Amino acid sequence: MFSKRWIAPMALCLAATGAWAQTGITNTDHDLRNEVPGLNNICLPCHTPHKADTSVDSAPLWNHALTTQTFTMYTTLTGRTGDPDGPSKLCLSCHDGVTALDSYGGQTGSTTMSGDAVLGTDLRDDHPIGLPYPTSGDYNSAASVEAAGLFLFDVGAETDRVECGSCHNPHNNTNGEFLRISNSASALCLTCHQK
Repeated sequence: MFSKRWIAPMALCLAATGAWAQTGITNTDHDLRNEVPGLNNICLPCHTPHKADTSVDSAPLWNHALTTQTFTMYTTLTGRTGDPDGPSKLCLSCHDGVTALDSYGGQTGSTTMSGDAVLGTDLRDDHPIGLPYPTSGDYNSAASVEAAGLFLFDVGAETDRVECGSCHNPHNNTNGEFLRISNSASALCLTCHQK
């Protein structure tokens, strides 16, 4: 448990983060206020300051229902298949097209995502997620990937995993498609892949 000396700094940090997040997703596809009837808090569908779900790694103050779908995953050329756990499971809790956008705070909603943003449960035609970043082959080093602005996750005992959030920042749409860095001239792809 946190000591009392941490409460004020944490509150200040959360307030600053909330203001930043609101600025970063206001009027983007992640601003669900136009999708969910009666929603007036931009952060609430995903985050809460109290009674957050702590069952998933990398889920700061999580407030949204988690997907219960079974996913068919991409298999790499070396036969590896990832698992949508941890941070990617958070993304798929809306992008599965089944879990309702307004299922948060312990409530079951009915407004599901539609259109191109729905990935569904067959992820064989999507970039692999839930796998450790390759340490051999035609890949740049993990350190250079993170130095360029992408992010590798630690999930449980595994370090440097590729997840949805490795390339996408759900709180910032500056580069379009919520990409962490621009993909002009395939710059994002070439951050990891040597081609």
